[in-house]
Amino acid sequence: LFRSPSVCSLSRARLTIRKSVFNNPEHSLMGLDQFSHVWILFIFHQNGHLSCKAKVQPPRLNGAKTGVFSTRSPHRPNPIGLTLAKLEKVEGGTIYLSGIDM
Repeated sequence: LFRSPSVCSLSRARLTIRKSVFNNPEHSLMGLDQFSHVWILFIFHQNGHLSCKAKVQPPRLNGAKTGVFSTRSPHRPNPIGLTLAKLEKVEGGTIYLSGIDM
């Protein structure tokens, strides 16, 4: 279920870069603390992408149907998601975020 950032502004998350990705994960995050927000690309890996519908009924439309690509529905033919999160702090190879809507 989608959570608008305005509804979930108190939500928190932690994203840690693994050493299997970079030998020195903290090096990849150098300078990131100069920004207030970060864009995060992710995979809807627990969505069950066996099928999806071209039209969906988002809650904000009170039952009316609209095309899936005009919504933020996670049920789409491509499992890639994009979200904007507030950057709280960077410590070593870990970033701390708020306002997560995933």
